[in-house]
Amino acid sequence: MRKRISLLAALFLFSLIIISPLHAKTIKLRVHNSTSPQSIFVKGMLVPWSKMIEERTAAIGKPVKISIFTGSSIIPFGQHYRAVLKGTVDMSSNIDSDLVQDAGGVADVMNLPFLFRTTKAAALTALDLYEKYPEFRSPFSKAKLMWFQPTGPSNVIFSKKALKTAEDLKGLKTFAPNETINNLVSSFGGIPIDIPFIEVYQALDRGLIDYIAKDWEAAMAFKFFEVTGYRTLLPIGFQSGFLIASMNWDTWNSMPPDVQKIFEELNGRFMAEFTANNFDKTAGILRGVIGGIDKKQGKQYYTVPDSEFNKWKDMVKPVYTSWIKRMEEKGLPGKAVFEDAKQLGEKYSQ
Repeated sequence: MRKRISLLAALFLFSLIIISPLHAKTIKLRVHNSTSPQSIFVKGMLVPWSKMIEERTAAIGKPVKISIFTGSSIIPFGQHYRAVLKGTVDMSSNIDSDLVQDAGGVADVMNLPFLFRTTKAAALTALDLYEKYPEFRSPFSKAKLMWFQPTGPSNVIFSKKALKTAEDLKGLKTFAPNETINNLVSSFGGIPIDIPFIEVYQALDRGLIDYIAKDWEAAMAFKFFEVTGYRTLLPIGFQSGFLIASMNWDTWNSMPPDVQKIFEELNGRFMAEFTANNFDKTAGILRGVIGGIDKKQGKQYYTVPDSEFNKWKDMVKPVYTSWIKRMEEKGLPGKAVFEDAKQLGEKYSQ
């Protein structure tokens, strides 16, 4: 009888081990980013985020294993959002905000010029607007929005010739992927050229475009400094633009609530700030790296003084007016969103 009881007890304990959460099946996720493994997007953002997710889910016995894919290994450049929607990958962290152009959303306010001094200011502004305005959120509803990850404000112009005044931009060609940037370039009398971003390096090298306004991270990742001889430094970003991280809804809904809770705690505002702080820190480092290379090659730098920059800001005012009108004609709160973005940009830039 005692042997039978002992056997039953052993079977009971074994069954507990088998069904214990500590032995739950691992949740495997495929996460994509279009940059290189050494980029700030991957090395300074995705890798630490993945480790935090894996450690915290393992601690509750429902481990998540994240595999990171980079470059164009499984997704062609520019197809990230479609890949998430189709389930080709579970998540992508480098989805271009140009998708809001198709949806006509007011999130496009982030592409307007001279609103943000830092990446963090842009990130926190985007989050506040997302939380306040349904019209800001709607373009991203087809997938689970994880976080905003603004690129650094485009406060460096990499050019083929010296650019010191706003008038110097007249007649010059540059990359313009959407209507808002198109209007911005045109406001300076420039010529907007719509080409895939991946082709900007070659376009600069061949003289198909004359300059590109970007941040130091983009300059390093895409090597714009190699094919240009001049840098014009602006006090505020030419435009910010921003990327988003999104997850396939089926993937999200398949995860247990307590696992989703961990993701939520490590997404949203947490990751927006984490990413932005890394970008702002890295911007200074990369500026030093590129600056060192440029110094050896005799490339020229020019910092636009505030007195001159005020003229730049005056010249883009029609871009604001046009954007507000375009949004209002669609029944969207263009003026309110713009005013909020402007105030928040100033607030978070301090």
